[in-house]
Amino acid sequence: MLPSYILDEPDSGGRGIIAPVLRFEEDGPEFKGRTGFTGAPLTVAVGDPLTLSALVDHPGNRTWQAWTLHQGPGQVEFTESEFWVANADGVGTTSARFDEPGEYLIRVQAIDSPTSSFEFHCCWTNGYIPVTVVQ
Repeated sequence: MLPSYILDEPDSGGRGIIAPVLRFEEDGPEFKGRTGFTGAPLTVAVGDPLTLSALVDHPGNRTWQAWTLHQGPGQVEFTESEFWVANADGVGTTSARFDEPGEYLIRVQAIDSPTSSFEFHCCWTNGYIPVTVVQ
């Protein structure tokens, strides 16, 4: 019998691909892999901009980063929702505006290379930031 296929590997040693390491704060905890990490909660008023950043540590020369609404009652508008972090140890920053009050969960995803073909797809990191939006 063959062992089960594991989908939560943070690296693929045979192909030299590894998930990017992320941090939400300069001296904050590092995390990598699909399971992710939930950062400290933030609070912002409806319509006000909220700056969101994730520090990247990855041996490649660039890392793709995307920010999205994971859960929440309203819409979120990001200044940039997808971009490349150019340096191996760079910072990806965007700004978010929320259209109604409530509890939200924002997800950041960093991928070694989102353009890899399926059979070589591996290794990404998820991070989550809880946001309370007030009137």
